[in-house]
Amino acid sequence: MDIKEFQKKLVQVVEAGKAAGNCISTSQVEELFREDELSEEQLGKVYEYLNVQKIQVIGRQEEAPQQKDDSVSVQYQAAPLNEEEKSYLRKYQETLKQLSKSTEPIEALIQKAQIGDADALQKAVEFYMPLVSEIAVELHHAQVPLADTIAEGNVHLMMALNRAEADKNVTLQIEKGIRDGILYMIEEQTEQKRRDDTMVDKVTRLEQAVKDLTDGDEDLEFSVDELSLFLDMPKEEIEDVLRLTGENNN
Repeated sequence: MDIKEFQKKLVQVVEAGKAAGNCISTSQVEELFREDELSEEQLGKVYEYLNVQKIQVIGRQEEAPQQKDDSVSVQYQAAPLNEEEKSYLRKYQETLKQLSKSTEPIEALIQKAQIGDADALQKAVEFYMPLVSEIAVELHHAQVPLADTIAEGNVHLMMALNRAEADKNVTLQIEKGIRDGILYMIEEQTEQKRRDDTMVDKVTRLEQAVKDLTDGDEDLEFSVDELSLFLDMPKEEIEDVLRLTGENNN
């Protein structure tokens, strides 16, 4: 599989995920890359890239991040919302006001949801959606759009509803799940935003470097050392990308 083809498929899988509401299944990803026969390690890197692009991969088995402190209370200095985010928040909150309110106790709804009652799950989600937006504003980071933070919070709301224990304070459990998930996402995304060498960027740079080094002659070979000097990129990073794309040139 050449670098250019791999880059196209990365774009395709991201577009497919965004079109489906920022989520994609492992089977869809595997089907797209089926002819390339990617190894588990290579697929894992594709999933990591999707995570950076805020695409949730459904069906991937991985451990949830562990929080160092079990306390829900976390000191955090929220960044002010910009005008676009303020407008988004107003519209989002207006939409929430239009949702019907269930008269059934939230504990009962959660218990039903956990045994597969889709209607109860929807009502439980709607019950806690205002809490998600409150926490998202409280934890807002200037480098992460508020809409993304709310979306991430809603994902972790669903996860928290699935594992909440009805014999304990469910709201505290839900709040902690939402808060921990958002904080983890912010930590991951802000770290990634500081990097210029995301996987697609590396692939693009390597493709261009190969063109420049070979002057368009596909029969010419190139070495990792040449690319390392040309791009001022560590050999290890170049080798990682070449392994991911299946390039075996030396």
